[in-house]
Amino acid sequence: MLLMGIVAGATLHVLPRLSVYDEQRLGNVLVLVLIALGAAVRTLREGADAPALLPRWAWGMLALAGALGIASALRAPLPRYGLLEVAHHGLIVVALVEVAATIRRQPEQAVRLVLYGLSGVVLLMELGVAVSYAMHVGGFGTPLFPKAGFSFGHIRHFNQVQTWTLPLLALPVLGSRQVLVRGGAFGVLALWWALLIASGGRGSLLAVVVGLAAAVLLHRKAAGRLLRVQGLGAMVGIGLFWLLFRVLAHGGGSVAERVSAGDSGRLQLWRTALEMVQAHPLLGVGPMHYAYQPVPPPPHRTAHPHNEPLRLLAELGIPAALIVMGLLGWALWGWIRFARAQEREACPEPWPGLWPVLTAALVGGSALGLVDGVLVMPVSQLLAVLVAGLALGLTRPRSGRLELMRALPLRAWALVAVLWAGLTVGCLLPDVRWLPARQEAFMQAYVQQTGRPWLLPPRFWQVGYIGDAWARPAPDGVSSR
Repeated sequence: MLLMGIVAGATLHVLPRLSVYDEQRLGNVLVLVLIALGAAVRTLREGADAPALLPRWAWGMLALAGALGIASALRAPLPRYGLLEVAHHGLIVVALVEVAATIRRQPEQAVRLVLYGLSGVVLLMELGVAVSYAMHVGGFGTPLFPKAGFSFGHIRHFNQVQTWTLPLLALPVLGSRQVLVRGGAFGVLALWWALLIASGGRGSLLAVVVGLAAAVLLHRKAAGRLLRVQGLGAMVGIGLFWLLFRVLAHGGGSVAERVSAGDSGRLQLWRTALEMVQAHPLLGVGPMHYAYQPVPPPPHRTAHPHNEPLRLLAELGIPAALIVMGLLGWALWGWIRFARAQEREACPEPWPGLWPVLTAALVGGSALGLVDGVLVMPVSQLLAVLVAGLALGLTRPRSGRLELMRALPLRAWALVAVLWAGLTVGCLLPDVRWLPARQEAFMQAYVQQTGRPWLLPPRFWQVGYIGDAWARPAPDGVSSR
């Protein structure tokens, strides 16, 4: 189900009245809610092993972070949006643990499904770019990639998918026994590198390189084949970029052209987040309330700070943010320790080269979170659940931990899943009806009041600002103040 949501979000646009981003968000919520409800039903009927994947102290810290998030939401200017953010992130945790439990039950089959499923997603995205490219070269007036050819509201959301998937695309090349499959998989990998360069995604390129460097440093010899495959893929990708975007067609962009483009306003965004932390150190300004804006929004202000640690600190406060970041760091280090131990003991992998590849994907995604909203955008959130769930599901607990956790009341797990699902749906429903009208009103008011071309700042919805009376339509669809 999670893979189907990723495929649909990354390649399809079937609701023309909604923006691509809002459609992806609704798909994101639908997938997470169905996973949560399925987990609740399965738990009540058959029991569940999902809660056993984490130690009791980790669940206790998650519960404390959730309680602090709810307290922050209730004291925020718009509690409904704060509760929506907390509940939606609660759904993400439920989905991640359920995915991990499924992978642990059948690791080899699950890894194969994830591997070929993500390869299929990337292939479909590349076909979309190829069709757009052919229409441009054929003189049909279609803009050249990255101005067209992808089903995302912004090219950086496309880059987020590349960051999560590019390390994983090496797996079919490393592990398949069929020459045609390996050759085709390498072609997909090389073209993915070419599109990353053409897109001008500096942050994503740096994150991928950091992830691969971490894999080499941490796994050493085990990462040798991965580095060779990715290095050759990058070199072929550079050649494809030069051929496709400098010889056969002219235009587009490149990472090299954006190296001197400055910080894209991020330093100002980070300063704003730090000011929020200083003003509200304990409970933050409220979940999603970095996007709580005056009228009109000040220059260089978006609906999130493009830095995940600062977003958590500004919105949840220092205690809750430290808990969440500490748990994420503990989980990442736990995966690295497990993978290195498996290599030392020469234990068989579910797929050749999987340990260093997953390390590269996890570290790369984490690195991108320092300069981008990788855990804010809907498709990237689902990919994070899939990749992190894969690592958690493959990590074997220490002796006795699984038996200890089976003492947890499983009905509580079902209740939590249903609670987060119901709260998420209940908090977002008042917005759904007015999404198209709200976007139109925002664009008109933004141009009229600022004199600048409209810019849609995404957060939960495409119009990510909350609390702007001029951006919310009246019941007749006309913007009101």
